[in-house]
Amino acid sequence: NHKSNTQKCGRLKTFKINPLLLPYLTYYLTGNLKPESIAKALIYPRVLSTSITTTFGTGLQKFITDTLVKICGGSGIQGIDIEFIDQTDGKKRYCQVKLGPNTINKDDVKTIKDHFQSAKNISRTNNIGIIHENLVVGIIYGEENEKNANLKKVEQEYEVYIGQDFWYRLTGDPKFYKKMILTISEASKNINMKRTVEKTIKSLALEIDEKKLFAV
Repeated sequence: NHKSNTQKCGRLKTFKINPLLLPYLTYYLTGNLKPESIAKALIYPRVLSTSITTTFGTGLQKFITDTLVKICGGSGIQGIDIEFIDQTDGKKRYCQVKLGPNTINKDDVKTIKDHFQSAKNISRTNNIGIIHENLVVGIIYGEENEKNANLKKVEQEYEVYIGQDFWYRLTGDPKFYKKMILTISEASKNINMKRTVEKTIKSLALEIDEKKLFAV
């Protein structure tokens, strides 16, 4: 999907061009206003944009959550992603899995709290024995000092395990988090789209040259 979206950038019609801003960005990036430089100023933000990061992150969260469900067993309680035995103290945790410590938005805060309240209600009705301290949020990646204001609001009521701490509690391996990052990094080496990006830039540069965009 990322590759096909990159290839679509080879045509000018893909972009909404701001004729006042684009020359500035092109000079800022390359120091000149050549067609290829203009193409780079248009393409680089698109292929490395926040939307791509968000899409990738959402996909990663779903993949890891689905994988954890298969390994740990999915929870039968609505709103709880996984249940696991905390390897640091042997207690059972009922966990909502989230992506990063700075990805939690205002709506997430309410959703997380509502799901946990629902779990406590179900526990009382069905005598499951869920206690407040065993309701936790597991953050897939990140560090303690990266928590945003919304996650801190959640943390006022519930335990939040971030990155290395989350994976240690889940697996019992204090090095698991770093091993996972290294594995993903190694896998990323096989996703080299340099030629695709270069080809797309050349294609767009040709059209820019033909249409004499910003030519004096």
